[in-house]
Amino acid sequence: MPLDRRLALGIDLGTSCVKLSLIDILTEEQEFAVSRPLQGMRGERCSCSNLYTWMDRRCTPEFVSSLPTPDSRIPIKVGMGWVTLQWILKHRPGLIEENGYDCAGTIVDYVVAGLCNNKTSITSELLAYSFGYFNTKSVSWNTDILAEAGFPVHMLPSLVPSGTVVGHLPRPWGHIQEGVPVYVVTMDTQCAVHSVRPGEHDAVFYIGTSSQLGYVITDPDFDPSKRPPDTPPTLEYQPYFHGGLYASCNGLDGGNVLECFVRMLYSWFQDFGKLYGKLPQLALDAENTDLEIDPRLFGSYFQPSPSCSVRGDNPRQHNSRNSNIKSDC
Repeated sequence: MPLDRRLALGIDLGTSCVKLSLIDILTEEQEFAVSRPLQGMRGERCSCSNLYTWMDRRCTPEFVSSLPTPDSRIPIKVGMGWVTLQWILKHRPGLIEENGYDCAGTIVDYVVAGLCNNKTSITSELLAYSFGYFNTKSVSWNTDILAEAGFPVHMLPSLVPSGTVVGHLPRPWGHIQEGVPVYVVTMDTQCAVHSVRPGEHDAVFYIGTSSQLGYVITDPDFDPSKRPPDTPPTLEYQPYFHGGLYASCNGLDGGNVLECFVRMLYSWFQDFGKLYGKLPQLALDAENTDLEIDPRLFGSYFQPSPSCSVRGDNPRQHNSRNSNIKSDC
């Protein structure tokens, strides 16, 4: 490999796996890529909490509506980092003090801090908005609003622009030499969109654990606060590279749906050989459920067209064999 080439190591920690790639900085061509299941990460010299992801559903809509209104064009919602942390503060008081937690951030912020031996959490504007209570215009946290609500604002990560070097490798890491600069983390969606270099009239459909459809706004005079009244509320204007914007409609369903389906099949196949004789008892043992299954696979005499349907399914009971059998019977 020529010595004059400048390569960057890209690390993408997703919800279910970690992806590594080596990229030529000048041409942005990918040299190689590796994907592996995500294993648990623990700090060796510091206290670290469990990993909470955007798929955490412990916060109800009622709890979210009880929180203070943010000074941001992006409303708070279930799955945002500071929303989950406020739920923990209310329902598990003392957890932060008892464990000595003094900072918070994403899993990639944690990796960068570990690589550079940083003692605090540092993040970029591309990632900060996903936590909630972040003003994208002033590029700052809503510290006054959070402090008034009793939120530990000292745990908020420091903010630096994307593309900022936040440290250097203090020692060799595999085949990477010590002293290599480490940049602040950025959002996986924006990085994925940037990698395909969309044109002015191109939209990007991104499927990972969830799914998103969006496009890059190139007009420097565009003002998201003056959006037309018929703009759907699901359309969000997220920060993008170089001060730009990325208009996106985000869904919660993507690869996670396939994962739930595979888990359901796996749980069924464990007892598939002896399942038929146990159907009545399994249905009796099932807890009350909102799952409704219309099993008319072959229709009826008066409506011969099949009309099977499933209503009220959710991740909690999707893998429940008993609930599915009870609803079907």
